[in-house]
Amino acid sequence: MKKTIFFLVLIVLAVSVFSYDGVIHDFDTGMKIAKLEQKQLIVMFSDPGCYYCNLFTKSTLSDETVGRLLMAGYVFVEIYPSNEKTATLEIQGKEEKLTYNELYAAFGVKGTPTFWFFDETATPVTSLPGYSKPDFFVNVLRFLGEKAYKNGMSFADYTAQSHDYMGTHVVLNLSEEDAQYITENDPLAMNYSPEVTFDPLRIWITADSEIANELITKGAFRVILVDSPSSSTN
Repeated sequence: MKKTIFFLVLIVLAVSVFSYDGVIHDFDTGMKIAKLEQKQLIVMFSDPGCYYCNLFTKSTLSDETVGRLLMAGYVFVEIYPSNEKTATLEIQGKEEKLTYNELYAAFGVKGTPTFWFFDETATPVTSLPGYSKPDFFVNVLRFLGEKAYKNGMSFADYTAQSHDYMGTHVVLNLSEEDAQYITENDPLAMNYSPEVTFDPLRIWITADSEIANELITKGAFRVILVDSPSSSTN
């Protein structure tokens, strides 16, 4: 009987392990979603055979606090070197098409993993080379999420204090076309339905302003309010 209970406990623990399921594997898609959702963007320059890249995925991305911070305020993109896949990058005011190999060079990536962080306007903020443990990455996400650097605070001073920042709660008015793009390309996006279990970390999409405000009141971090064609012409 004791063995049975022990195995049941193991099963429950296995099921309850947090899993971040928001990773996007396309640079341009992640960039567009981040702009639409007014979230910060993280691009992880990775490699399939990279030990520390895989370790980051297994140990850091699976950390619940890391995952919740990412879901609340970031779009996370992981890409691999390639001469086939391309990305659009603005260079000296002009949009250029680069292969992913060229993208690695453009961002000065000398080893993997290397993380580049962008603000909500797709402006590069900083980079972080190498593997990061969960606790350290939580501090990075909170430091950049709160934009503490804009107040002249150093990362060392920030991490010397205790912080519980998770993200901001925003209703975004988007066209049907943009909302559809998010639905099709953001793994965290869901069309609202009263039958679906509420999760404040999901991207909720609705055409009802009352529902949008209700979702924010309940704690949702991002709600997409779809502009109907009739409302946009009035």
